[in-house]
Amino acid sequence: CIPKNRFDFGGGATAYLGDLGGGIESGNHSLSDINMKATKFAFSAGFRTKLTEMVTFRADFTYGTLSGADSLTENVGRKNRNLSFKTSFLTVSPLIEIYVIPESYSRGSSPFSAYVASGLRFMYFNPQAEYDGTWYNLQPLGTEGQLASAGSTTYSKFTVGLPFIAGFKYALPTKGGKSGAWTLGVEASSTWLMTDYVDDVSTSYADPEAIRKTSGDIGAILSDRRLSPAQGSGQGVRGNPNSNDWYGLIQIIVGKQLYSTSRRRRSPHRGGYF
Repeated sequence: CIPKNRFDFGGGATAYLGDLGGGIESGNHSLSDINMKATKFAFSAGFRTKLTEMVTFRADFTYGTLSGADSLTENVGRKNRNLSFKTSFLTVSPLIEIYVIPESYSRGSSPFSAYVASGLRFMYFNPQAEYDGTWYNLQPLGTEGQLASAGSTTYSKFTVGLPFIAGFKYALPTKGGKSGAWTLGVEASSTWLMTDYVDDVSTSYADPEAIRKTSGDIGAILSDRRLSPAQGSGQGVRGNPNSNDWYGLIQIIVGKQLYSTSRRRRSPHRGGYF
């Protein structure tokens, strides 16, 4: 019989794919754009409930960190831009899992299962940059001139993502040869975000004096940190507004089967969920 409800907790590494850092090319959002020195950590907790033998509803909560830095790339243009960021993030994710290798916890059955999943990720983020030993929140500074016009606002720190997930699980054996009370799995996901500002970078440089009027010296400094004579000119491309940010997450997940008292008494019944 297959456990109907399960609690999961996990942890692993994050990888940011956006305007900052990356590989030798000009940002292709592929695995070659991942800077290993910029990887960070994330931790998750979630709840699964079986809808059918092959379909599971899942709700996850994740806390983690993303980062990127132009100093880590070999791309000349990006390295000259000299921007960097980090952000803590929180996500709440309702997901649907489809099993390509179904779960089976009866005696003698294979302990392995595999699935793909997708849904929505509701995300809060808060990009920061370091200057002279202090970390500054970037969104309130309007580093691309968002606050230069009266009544204007900058971007939202809330966004929605579309995740693409694949994973597999191993059901740990228990006394009597049955399995399923505990599972151990590995899961990889890539999430496209409905924002290009996880890293605070999207469009063009703005007039640093206009930024100075609304956000002070630190706003002007963090808006343009180029290593070339163009620094401070307010001219040039800062990011790519035609490509939103992505991030990846690979984690190890431990699952624990949940029983109710009444269902535990019925557990010897063969077939169905318990």
